[in-house]
This record gives sequence, C-alpha cells and structure tokens, in this order.
Amino acid sequence: MEAIIFFFQDGYFSLEQRFADHSHTGSIRQVAIGGKYLVSGGTDEHIKVFDLNKHVEVGTLMEHEGTITYLGFHGNRYLFTASEDGKICIISKKGWKCEKTLRGHKGPVISVSVHPSGKLALSLSQDKKLRTWNLIKGRRAYITHMDRIADIVKWSPAGTKYVIVKGSCLEVYEVTSCQVVHTIDFKERVTVFTFMTEDIVAVAAGDKNICLYDITNHFELLQWEAHSLRVKSLCFIPRDGEEIWLASASSDGSVKLWKLQMLSLTSEPELLAEVDTTCRIICMAVYVSSQNNKEKIENIIKKEKLESNETSENGVKEGKKKRKAGENEVSKPKKKKVRIELVPENVKSGDNYSEDVKNGGKIKKKLGKNKIQKNSASQEKILKKKIADEFKEKVESIDNIPKMNLKNGEGVKKKKKKGKIPNKESDDKVKKEKMKTLVPKDTESGDRPTKKKKGKSEGLAKKKKLNKVSKKVKMDS
Repeated sequence: MEAIIFFFQDGYFSLEQRFADHSHTGSIRQVAIGGKYLVSGGTDEHIKVFDLNKHVEVGTLMEHEGTITYLGFHGNRYLFTASEDGKICIISKKGWKCEKTLRGHKGPVISVSVHPSGKLALSLSQDKKLRTWNLIKGRRAYITHMDRIADIVKWSPAGTKYVIVKGSCLEVYEVTSCQVVHTIDFKERVTVFTFMTEDIVAVAAGDKNICLYDITNHFELLQWEAHSLRVKSLCFIPRDGEEIWLASASSDGSVKLWKLQMLSLTSEPELLAEVDTTCRIICMAVYVSSQNNKEKIENIIKKEKLESNETSENGVKEGKKKRKAGENEVSKPKKKKVRIELVPENVKSGDNYSEDVKNGGKIKKKLGKNKIQKNSASQEKILKKKIADEFKEKVESIDNIPKMNLKNGEGVKKKKKKGKIPNKESDDKVKKEKMKTLVPKDTESGDRPTKKKKGKSEGLAKKKKLNKVSKKVKMDS
C-alpha cells in the first residue's frame, strides 16, 4: 500500500510518495478515507487504520471472518465494512468499536452503499438479493430478488436514484418507484464507475477506456483512452468553479489526474499529472484536504527535513569531538607502567621461569583455558606462620583466665562431658599420684603411713603424743 500526494504550486503539479506500508499479510482489496484516517482491508480478514497526518498505523479491526469486500465512511462518524462472511459492520470512529452488525445475507457481500441522509443502506450479495436496511432501527427493511449476481450498487449524490452494475450493463433505479428507469449496455464488462454529478457518471468499460455518460438524457458525452491496461479505480474530486477533476488508477501501475470542463465535457480532458507506482493497483481512495490540512502536511514535511538535517549536523559534531579527543590523547605523554616481578623461593638464580607470569607475588600458569594458580609456595609459608601465631595468641589468652576456687564454694562445678568412654589406665595413674601425696617424707618405702582419724582436733593429737613420750621415759627409768 502506498500513499501519494498531489502538490499544486505556481500552476504546476507534482506527485510525491509520502509513505508505504506492508502491514497486511495478504493482498489489499479495499481502501477508504474518512477525515484524517485511512483504512485498508484484504484477504487476511484484517482492517488496518492509519493516521494520514502522522503517517503511522493506529490499530487493527478484526470483526470479520473472510476477505474484506467493502470499506466506506459515512460522514465523520461511522465506517461501514463488509466481507465474505455475509456480515455488514457499522463501526464508530470514537474508539473504533462495532456498534451494530447487520446479518441476513446467506452469501458473501459484494457491495454496500449508504444513502446521503444516513437513514438507508443498500447491499448486494452472491445470493442474488438486494437488501435495503433501515439504519435508524438497525434492521432490514425489504428484499429485492435479482435475476443474476450484480457487481456494484451506488447511490447518487442527492440520493434521488441509485445504479446497479450487472456485467456490462448499468441499471438506473428511481427511489420513488424502486423500478428500473433506464438500462445502459456498454457491451464490455464494467469494472468501475463513479458519479461526477447527479446526472453524469464516469464508467470504465473494457480494458483502458473511460466514458462519460448522461444517465438522465441517455447519451454518451465523451470517451478516451486513459491507460494501457484495465482501469481499476475512478475517484471524483470536487473543485470550485467550472473545473472537474477525475483521478484514475490502472493495473499498469499508473495513477493519472484529469481536468475536465463542465461547459465542454465533449472536449478531450487535460492530463494534469501522472505517476508510475511500479506495482499492480487494485483499489484507490482520494482525500481532499482543506487549507489547514495542507499547512499541517507542509509543516510535517519541514519537520522531517529539519530532523534529518539536525541528525546529520549532530553526527558531524560528534565526529569532530571524537577527533579532538583522539588528538588530545595522542598529545598527552603516556605513563609508563612499572611491572614488579617476584621470584618464588623454589626458583634459583639462573633457572628459566619465563613461562610463569609473576604479578604482585602471584604466579599465573596456563592450565587448560587460562586457569590461574592463586598462591606461590612462599606465600603459603607466610600464611601458615600467621595462622600459627594467631593460634598461639588465642591459647595464651585462654591460659591467662583466672581459675575458679571450688573448695571455698566459689564458681560452678564443671559438668561431666557426656559420651566419653572411661579409660582405666588413666584412672590408675591418678590414684597412684594421690597415694604419693599422702605418704610422708620420713617414711621409707614399704612402711605403711598412718591414716589420720577424721573428726579429731590437733590438740587431742598432741596430748596423745605427750602421753606416749611420758610412758617411754618411765619405762627407761
């Protein structure tokens, strides 16, 4: 999908492609423009909404389950959509929500046209039925059976008549009688037609010709060769004064703008501008912007140019800054890095240890994929000494703690450690040491020491000794 803008300045026209988008996964079959919004629908069953002022995609509508066959805005409030699933959806532009779904066709909907008043709508389907819908009540009004499948239905600008295309024929119906007033046979299949005025229509019949026909007086006004291949779309562009503009698009990829004179429609039209899109055109929509919108578009173009210039200027400035920074770095003297290598203790003078890289006392060895050996042998010895010194300090601090006097009742008795197995040899050694302490110094080995009797004071013991001494003296005498 491409968006092309016609610019008119100083009597000359120029065509410029504004943006192109590839958001659809299938071919695009229908496009429509309402206000600043452009909608497109295709075989992927999705309807894409774009903002023409900002050139961005606004969102996606997924109300149908089939190829989109019709898209059309009515005024600035509603969008009408139809597809091969037989449904017609009325979508509000406020929030893009579906307010009503018209059901009734048993086949794919081919074409839809809304009355200028917005009260009625006509729809054609492959079920050979023309349905009239009452849009005020949101239901079908009546059904008209067709003799064959019709291709296009369209109301006139004033809404006094409508035209139905069947193959190569145009059938004109009056609203009052709802009957065919006039039938026009072009003898070649009609691909597209549009109302120029209430009475004059532009018809593309055959491969490359465009015909102007007066449906009220029933005669042909003009026919000319417009394109080299089949004409796929015609759009009428209203103008002030006596001029009429007509835009045409063809399968050959070209879009052309024609100028016609109302007073002399029989004269050949003037080609104002053309552009080759280099693609196969299926559909086209025309948006006539007001003076305010033109100013907005021009402002957007100026902003885009300014942004592009600013980005280029910023890039140049950044490049200059980088160059200056590089020059300053070159001019500054580089500091020499001092590398200190520590030789391990195990290595003697004269040995080759260039394979090991020493940095800060650490030896890096290549083990596998750049693995590093953390500590050398000398560092391990230093660490061991430090650990031993710390352990000694802790032991000394524990020995300096004052012991508790359990005999005088101070402190708390230590609890026996559970889970220890008694050792008989250690117990015997303890008993022997206690016995040694009890034996007096004067006693010889083999004599049994006298045990002190418990419960007697030292005074009684002295009296007994005196009594014994006195007895011995008497015996001697």
